[in-house]
Amino acid sequence: MKRLAITLLSVVLVLTIARLGAVRASDPGQGSGAAGSVEYVGTLLVQLRVADLERSVTFYRDVLGLRLKHRNDALKWVKFDAGIKGVTIGLGEGPEVKGSGSVSINLGVADVDAARRTLESRGVTFLGDTITVPDVVKLADLTDPDGNRIRLAQALTTGD
Repeated sequence: MKRLAITLLSVVLVLTIARLGAVRASDPGQGSGAAGSVEYVGTLLVQLRVADLERSVTFYRDVLGLRLKHRNDALKWVKFDAGIKGVTIGLGEGPEVKGSGSVSINLGVADVDAARRTLESRGVTFLGDTITVPDVVKLADLTDPDGNRIRLAQALTTGD
C-alpha cells in the first residue's frame, strides 16, 4: 500500500507554515497587523481526544498505516508521524469524547479509489460515496472510532 501523506487541506495555516517555514504576523499581508511578531517554526500538532487509546492506536497505525512516533502511557498520549515535515497527529485519552464536529483531517492520497478499497478491506465504513469535483479533487469521508472525521483527498490537478 502506498504510504498516506497527510495534507490537512482544510487548515490554511498548515499550508502557510509548510511553504514559508516561518511567518511574521507584523509583515504586510500576514496576520492581523498587530504590533510585534509571531515567528512560527514550521511545526503543527493536530491533537484529538479519544475514548480508548488502544483502539485508536490500532486504527491510526494498523488501519490507516501511520507511523507511531511517540507514546507516553502515563499521560495516555501518543503521537503519529503525519508524512509531512513538521506535522504530527496526537491522540490523548480523556473523558467526554464527542468527535470533531466541523473539523476534519484530510489525508492526501495518490489514488482515492485504491486507498478506499484497502481501508474497506480492513473494516472501515465510509460515509457515503466518493465525491469527485472535476479537474480538482476526489474525496472519500470516514470517521475514526471516536467519530473524528477523516477525509481521503486525491488532487486531480498539479497546481496548488
